[in-house]
Parts: sequence; C-alpha cells; structure tokens
Amino acid sequence: MSSKKLFPSLVYQSSLLPEEADLLSLNQALIEDCFKISEIDEEGLEWCEKNYFGGYTSYASYNQLHKFSSSFEQLKTKIDGHLSKFIEDLEYDIESKGLCMTDCWLNIMPTGTHHSGHIHPHSVISGTYYLQVPEDSPAIKFEDPRLNMMMNAPRKKEEAQTENRNFVSFPATDGELILFESFLRHEVPANLSEDDRISISFNYN
Repeated sequence: MSSKKLFPSLVYQSSLLPEEADLLSLNQALIEDCFKISEIDEEGLEWCEKNYFGGYTSYASYNQLHKFSSSFEQLKTKIDGHLSKFIEDLEYDIESKGLCMTDCWLNIMPTGTHHSGHIHPHSVISGTYYLQVPEDSPAIKFEDPRLNMMMNAPRKKEEAQTENRNFVSFPATDGELILFESFLRHEVPANLSEDDRISISFNYN
C-alpha cells in the first residue's frame, strides 16, 4: 500500500539568461523602459500612492506593455515558448496558441515595499520575469490553495517535503521566469535590500 499525490499545484521555473544570449541587452533595454514609464505615468503614480506604499507598479495604468513597447513585445515572444512547455506539464486540453497574453505590467520595489497576498482573477496562467534582483531582496511566496479548508489539520514539520508545505518560497534571481496557475495565492514580502527589485508580471487568458 502507498499514498498517492492528488491535485498538485505546479509552478514553472526557468532561467532565461543561459539559453538566451541576446537577453542581456534586452534586459538592459527593459530596465531603461521601466524607469522611463515610471517617470511619465502620472495616473499610475497617483494609484501607487494609495495602493502600493513606497513602490511603483503600472498595473492600474500601463498594463499592456507588450503592446506598448517593442522590448516588452520581445520578452513576450520568449515567454510564449515557455508557456507551451508549462501547458504540457499541466496537461491542459488546449494548444499554447489557445492562450494569449492579456496583461503585462512592471513593478519597482524599493526598500521596505511589499506586495500582499493575492490571486489573479479571470486569468488562466500568470507569471513574473525578474529584471533586477539585488541581494537580500525577497522571494515570491506561494500559499497552498486548500489552506482555508484545512480546519483542524496539524502544523507541518519544519523539514516537510516541499510539496507538503503550506507555504513555499521561490528565491528570485536576475533573468528568471516563473509561471503558475492564476488561482494560486502569492505574495512578496518587504524588500530588505537598499536597491530596487524590478520585475515584470503578466497574465494569459
């Protein structure tokens, strides 16, 4: 007799830098674009003052950057290839072209800025690409989607296997891509680094 693993939550992780020689120059162009957008985005800056303390995100303003900037469009093309691999892992009964990027926005997290727990409603696959991740900057932290139904379940051992934990963190590194199903709740703790943590987030639907 043996236990079987049911209903897994899959997270796709891949570093693009080793396989994409041209990505270093693209990353630099993206970082420059991020700061330019953050300077001109009056609507986004106003939204961030109320909703994203200390940081900047174009989520509420410039949220289709893959249609706005050629550098973001190039990144989308690279992500599309990894999306098809993730769809295979998930065994969705669709082709990768059945999903398209609907949203794409940037995030700049200075010292002390955090992103509280949330999901991405109305999307199928979401993800993040890390442009600049200084030392001591936070990892993305995922929550078991069944957590609110566990009622009297005992706490997990500190040395529990990754798939048995209630929370799992994926340390961020420059040039790394993370894909996950949009229902998976996640957060980013406060940035303890003295430098900006810069990432690009997106949804596919």
